[in-house]
Amino acid sequence: MEMNKAIPEDSIAVLPFRNLSSDMENEYFSDGVTEEIINALTRVEGLRVIARSSSFTFKGQSADPKEVGSRLSVAYILEGSVRKYGNKVRVTAQLINSGDGFHVFSEVYDEELKDIFQVQDHISNKIVQKFTENVGFAAKSKILVSTSTENMEAYELYLKGRYNFSKGSLEGTQTAICYFEAAIHKDHDFVLPVAGLAACYTFLGGSGIMEASQAFEKAREHANRALRIDNRVAESHLALAKSSFWCDWDFELTGKNIKEAIQLAPGTSNLHGFNSTYLMATGSMDEALIEAQLAAKLDPLSLSSKFHLGELFYRSERYIDAIEIFDAILTENPFFKQVSLFTAWCHLLLGDLEPAIKLFKAIPITAEEKSTFYGGLAYAHYKQMQYDK
Repeated sequence: MEMNKAIPEDSIAVLPFRNLSSDMENEYFSDGVTEEIINALTRVEGLRVIARSSSFTFKGQSADPKEVGSRLSVAYILEGSVRKYGNKVRVTAQLINSGDGFHVFSEVYDEELKDIFQVQDHISNKIVQKFTENVGFAAKSKILVSTSTENMEAYELYLKGRYNFSKGSLEGTQTAICYFEAAIHKDHDFVLPVAGLAACYTFLGGSGIMEASQAFEKAREHANRALRIDNRVAESHLALAKSSFWCDWDFELTGKNIKEAIQLAPGTSNLHGFNSTYLMATGSMDEALIEAQLAAKLDPLSLSSKFHLGELFYRSERYIDAIEIFDAILTENPFFKQVSLFTAWCHLLLGDLEPAIKLFKAIPITAEEKSTFYGGLAYAHYKQMQYDK
């Protein structure tokens, strides 16, 4: 099977499984199955798995595998469907070579709903088996999906929580908290919704929606509880790393937890993205750049991942590399004001005064940003010896 030389064989995107259930509200369930398979595959060391945020860009689309493979730079596409009826579930899955459209395998799983974890594990290990045969690597563990609850009602509540949390909004996060708490009420030892609460409060604190110290304290409390239940959940270690970093400035504890999170799920984009931020703060710029590049590679359609990489180039005084990244972002979103500011400063520091001034003047500025904006514009005019501007 011939692959595109430019795309590594050990790469895959899991597209959102279609919801074929009669009840459209079961969308959360098909999305949940997709995410569990993505999470399982990120535990396979050496396999590049595209992050949810990029793969879910194709949700509801009938995209050609070649186009998807090209946009995400992956050799394989996994797609499928989920039909939930009564206490049973049917999951179909097809692994497709994005280069030639060849179906590597196509499987149908009919199971009792309580065995949904087993279905996810079957699919994930089937993929790993195919990669082992063709590429030559395998998972550290034969079990990629953890059966962390036997209470299906709790599991469905958890999936509804994760579905709402993925919206990235205040309302979605508040709804997610309610679902996660309801799931824990059904099964006190179900680790995933406990880790989900830690992630919710980390988001609320980090985004400024909730007072930071209060939010991160709650995040730490839930993360520690999750670790007491099961210390093999990467999200719990990430929540502890973020609270240690943003709230306590405890770099030693931050480094310890982010390292443990990456060991548990080495192919997860947001882990490498946060590790890059941590490394930048400690002054390890070369390592930070490597991690930022990996995060952007795992989440190629994420503008925030690209922006962070561009920012690192900027802070490393690699202004030409930074401009290349920033220009690509502005092509997709010309209203990304922060990117325009960084681009203007890059041109200014390179001595390209005309494009710098042009960019500064085109940026709409709020009161909070006046010093960054006017400081740059004034410096550019000074360099041009135009003191009256």
